[in-house]
Amino acid sequence: MLRAAVLLTTLAACHPYVIGGYDVSSTTSGPMSSMMGESVATARQLPGTAAAALPTTPAHTYSLAFGFGSKDFGAELGVHEYGASTSMFDTSDSSQRYVTTTGSVDLRWTPIRWKYFSGYVHAGPSVGAVVDKGARDTTWGQGIRYGGGVMVSFPVVLIYMDASRTALQMSDGDAKGFNQLGGITVGVGFH
Repeated sequence: MLRAAVLLTTLAACHPYVIGGYDVSSTTSGPMSSMMGESVATARQLPGTAAAALPTTPAHTYSLAFGFGSKDFGAELGVHEYGASTSMFDTSDSSQRYVTTTGSVDLRWTPIRWKYFSGYVHAGPSVGAVVDKGARDTTWGQGIRYGGGVMVSFPVVLIYMDASRTALQMSDGDAKGFNQLGGITVGVGFH
């Protein structure tokens, strides 16, 4: 019980926050870039034949993070889902074939602060997973995530815009090699 009280006191003193956002712009390069729009049907086609073009569900990129720290420095644990759609958990032929998720531990520095506005930079290690629903396989990778942004902080709510890039080295599978995932995220949080 004492440890829990000490942990809660430490987190409260370190200004905890939770943020969630949506990418208004996202980019992908490397082997992963050609995989993002594929449907599950491409995994079920015979070698030498072409799969019929199937309509894909619109995909979006989302981020969710929990952080804590002082006003100038902090740490943040984040989860980022690239190409999320309503067919993420569906295995029908028309659903998206690949589901890409990364997790990161970012260290944040806020060198610019003026009234409610602040500017920050962040960087830290990242891990990624690409789930191939057609082949029922998961590929893991590791890398680094970095970026920066601006934030408007009110007494309880904050609004932010963040530009980030994740450089990810995948170990095997269709995404094997060096991949870069990036985007501009707009979101809201509570602190």
